Amino acid sequence: MPHVAARTASRDRDTGRYQSHRPEQTLLYQIVDEYYPAFAALMAEQGKELPGYVQREFEEFLQCGRLEHGFLRVRCESCHAEHLVAFSCKRRGFCPSCGARRMAESAALLVDEVLPEQPMRQWVLSFPFQLRFLFGVVCGKGRNPTLRLWPAIFSGEIDVFPGDRRSRLISSMTSVAPA
Repeated sequence: MPHVAARTASRDRDTGRYQSHRPEQTLLYQIVDEYYPAFAALMAEQGKELPGYVQREFEEFLQCGRLEHGFLRVRCESCHAEHLVAFSCKRRGFCPSCGARRMAESAALLVDEVLPEQPMRQWVLSFPFQLRFLFGVVCGKGRNPTLRLWPAIFSGEIDVFPGDRRSRLISSMTSVAPA
C-alpha cells in the first residue's frame, strides 16, 4: 500500500521531493470550509436536508489531503527519507485533486487496455458558455470563429499531429459555438 501512495503523491519537479498539495490554501477549500456548515444548518432549519451523498462529498472534501484526518508514512528505499502522505477522499464529484487523479487513471486505462492502437484522433474544441456570446457579438451573429481553422487543419497548413503524416487520420472534429 505505501508503494501506491508514493506513486500517486505529488512531487516537486525541480528537487524530486514530495510536496503536499495543501488543500486548505486553495480558494475552493476556503469557501467550502467557511460556508458549507452554515448552508447545511440553514437547510436543516428550513426542514430540507441535503442528500446523504452530498453531505459526504462536502465532509470528505474538507478532510482530503489533511494530515490530521489520517496519513501514511512512506519511506524511500534508496535514500531512506520518510514522508507523511495524507489520505485522500477518493471522491469524483467535487474534489479537484481526486477528480483529476481519477481522470488521469481512466485515460491511462482507456489508452493502455481499451482503445485499439489506430492512427485516429478526435478533436473537440469548445468554449465556455459565457465566451460563446462574446464570440457571437465579435464575429457576427451565427458565425463560428473556429470554422476558419478547419480548412487549415484538414489541408495540413496547421499541423495538429506531430510526427509521421502517413499514420494520421482525422476521424472527427466537433465545434461548439454560439447559436
